[in-house]
Formats: sequence, structure tokens, C-alpha cells
Amino acid sequence: MNQQEYLSQISNNVRPPKAPKSGLLSSPIFKIALIGVVAVIGIIIFGSIVGGNKKSAKDLSVALKLHLDGTTQEITNFQPYIKNSGLRANGASLNTVLSNTNSELTKYITTKYSYKSGSENKKTKAKFEASQQELHNELFEAKINGMLDRIFAAKMSSEISLIQTEMKTIYGAVSDQSYKDFLNASFKSLDNLSEQFKNFSEAK
Repeated sequence: MNQQEYLSQISNNVRPPKAPKSGLLSSPIFKIALIGVVAVIGIIIFGSIVGGNKKSAKDLSVALKLHLDGTTQEITNFQPYIKNSGLRANGASLNTVLSNTNSELTKYITTKYSYKSGSENKKTKAKFEASQQELHNELFEAKINGMLDRIFAAKMSSEISLIQTEMKTIYGAVSDQSYKDFLNASFKSLDNLSEQFKNFSEAK
């Protein structure tokens, strides 16, 4: 190896390291800011999803009305065919409580929210129409199979539970004390009847 080759080899071995890249994208501050922006966007998206699933007091009240409409209609359809006199009387009492609740509820949402029949959310209305049809089919099948009393008692117990759950949700969503008092009174009236349906026995 001559002297020139030796010097060239040394110069290759001692080349200075490449300078680190510079610029906005490689800046630690930029990376931290980017992470912060992504986190904020995630929080906004999550909040919009949660907020979008939260129904207003108006929507909840209208949904309750639709539920009451369907349940009272099916009680009216099948209560006269019940054989047990005590259960038949309880069915009539339930129909009265639900009808009175529905009447007062309709007055309230008409005054408070300018509710008009036919203005309900289509999906909500379809949901309760499907529920009513299912209830109707079950009671009709029970009637033709001679099991109406037993099935009617079980279904009414279930309906009361669902309606009371809806009332609790509305109660927690409103601040109007008169509305709360009305819901509470209706809830207690249903409580009394609920036990009657739960404890029904055809042997009595």
C-alpha cells in the first residue's frame, strides 16, 4: 500500500457523523403537540357518541306515552276474556291507572313541549309498535290455547316493570317538581298492582 492509498483509507474511517435531521416534524415539541391534538379529537368523538345516545326529557316522555298507548290497548283487547275474577278486576284497575297516567302525561308534554300526535320519532314509534304487536301475539296465542290468565298476569307484571323503569329515567332527567310528583304518584299506584300480578295463581 503506497502512501496515497494509506491516507485515503484513514480519511474514510474518520468521516464526521451525519448531522441529525432538523425541522418541524422531528421536533420533540411538535410530537408532543401532535399527541395532544389526537387526544383532544378522541375526547370530542367519545363525547359526541355518549351525548348522542342520551335522550332528552321530551323524547323519553313521548316514548313513555307510546308505551302506555300500546299497553292499554292490549289490556282493553284481552281483559274481558280473563276467567279469574280477581285477575280480571286487577286488569281493569291497571288499565285505569295507565289510562289516567297517559292522559296527564299527554297534557303535560303538549303544554311543555308542544307535542302533537303523529310527530313522534319514526324509529321510536316503530319500536313501540313492534313491542305492542309482540304483546298482542303472545296474548292471542295464550287465549286460543286456554292459558290467557297465566300469561296475562306474567305479561302485565313485565309491562309494569318496564314502564316503571321508563318513569325512573324521566324522573332523573327533569327538574319540574310537579312532573316529578306526578311520576312518583303513578309509580306508587303501579307498585300496588305489580304485587297482585306477580303473586297471581290460577289455583286461587
